[in-house]
Amino acid sequence: MEIRENKNILNLVYDEWDESGNPYPNASIFYNKNWRFWMSEGLPQHYLNETKRLDKFILNRCKIEDVYNNPNEKFYYIIGNAACDVYHLFMDNMPFSDIVLKCIKECDNFFIVFRSEHEAENENSFRLLIKKLKELNIEENKIYVINNNSRLEEYKIKYITNINVHTLSFLPNSSTIVLNNIEKSDFIENKTGKFFMTFNKSPKPHRYSLLIFLMYHNILEDTNWSLVPDYEINLDVSFIKSIVDTNDIEKYEMQIEYLRNLPFKVSDYEVDKKWFSEKNKLNTDGLPHWMRVPEFKYNYENSYVNLTTESNFLDDTNTIHITEKSFKPFFHYQFPLILATHNHIKMMKKKYDLDFFDDIINHDYDDEPNQKIRFKKFINEVIRINENKKEFIEFYKNNKNRFENNRLKVLKNLDDESDYLFFKNLI
Repeated sequence: MEIRENKNILNLVYDEWDESGNPYPNASIFYNKNWRFWMSEGLPQHYLNETKRLDKFILNRCKIEDVYNNPNEKFYYIIGNAACDVYHLFMDNMPFSDIVLKCIKECDNFFIVFRSEHEAENENSFRLLIKKLKELNIEENKIYVINNNSRLEEYKIKYITNINVHTLSFLPNSSTIVLNNIEKSDFIENKTGKFFMTFNKSPKPHRYSLLIFLMYHNILEDTNWSLVPDYEINLDVSFIKSIVDTNDIEKYEMQIEYLRNLPFKVSDYEVDKKWFSEKNKLNTDGLPHWMRVPEFKYNYENSYVNLTTESNFLDDTNTIHITEKSFKPFFHYQFPLILATHNHIKMMKKKYDLDFFDDIINHDYDDEPNQKIRFKKFINEVIRINENKKEFIEFYKNNKNRFENNRLKVLKNLDDESDYLFFKNLI
C-alpha cells in the first residue's frame, strides 16, 4: 500500500486479509470464535468522530511490507480484544504471526499494542507479558498496553519496565455521552422512592453478598434493587466465601436460599418496561442505538443513596476499574457508596475531583486492602446511614449546590481529549 507523505497519518498494520482485500481483526485467526477481536481503527475512529478539532489525523490501513518500505514512519499492530486478557492470549496461543514477530524484532518503526477499551488488564497479565517479551526477545519499549485499569502506571514502576502504558478514558467519556442524552434527572428534595438503591447485572460474589447482608439487616426493604443476571451461577458457600467468612454463612441461610431461588428482579420503576426477563436476554426494542443498557431517570432521582457495585471488587488481580457505574450517582444527584477494589474512590477523587461528601459519609472502607474487611466496613457504613436517614435527608436539602457541582464534573468527561491526543501522539 502506498504511504502518503503526510505527518498526520496513523498507520495501522494488519497481517491477514481476505480475498476482497479487507483485513481481519488482528489475532482473530489464531483463536476460536468464542474470542472477540476488534478492528484496529475502531477506538481511534471513535475519538475522531467525537473531537471538535479541525486538524484531525488520518487512519491508514497497512501491510507488513509497508513497515519495511517506509522506515521513517511509525506503524502499529493493534490487538483489540474484548476480554482484555493478555494472560490467556499467550496461554492459549501466540497472538501474532511469525511475520509480525520477525518485523517487531527487525524494524525500529514497528510497535505492538494490546488494547481493550472496556476492561482492565490485571497485574497477573502484565507480569506474564513481561515474561513473554523476554522469552521472545522483544524489546519492551516496542509494546503498548492500553485499557481501563487506573493502576497501569503503578505496574510500570513496580516491575521497572519500559512497556508503554495508557489508561483509557473511553468508559467515562462514552458513558457520559449516554447519560447526557437521556432525560435529565431532577434534584428532588423530598424523594418519594426508597432511601437506597442498588442495581446488579452480572452475577458476582460481592453483589450477591451485598443483597444478602442488606436483607439480613432489614435494609433491603427500603432499597430499590435489581438482580438481572446475564448467566447462571450456583449460589452456595464457595461462591461467596471470598467475601463472607465461612463461619458466619449459616446465619444467612434464609437470605441465600431466597436469592438462590430468585430468577431475576427488576427495579421498582422498570416492572412494566419488559427490558429484562428470566431468559437473561436484554430487550432493547424501542431504545436508541446508543443505549446499550436501559437507563431510566426515575430510578435515580427517587433514592438518596446509590450503593454502586462496581465490576471489580476482589483484589487478587490488583486493578482499579472505574466504569460507567461509578459516575451515575454523581450525575443523578445522589450520595455515592461504591463497592469496588481498594483505593477506587481515592483514584476517582484524584482523576475527577468529585465530592464524595466525606463530611457526612465515612469512606474509610476504600483504604482497606483486605476484601473481607473492606466489605464489612462498607456494610457497617450502610447500617449507620440507615440509622441516620433524617440527618442525610436534611443534609441533602441544604447542599443542592454540591450535588449540582458533581453533575457538572461528570459532564467534563465529554471534553476529555486525552485519548485522542494519545493516538495522535503515536504518529
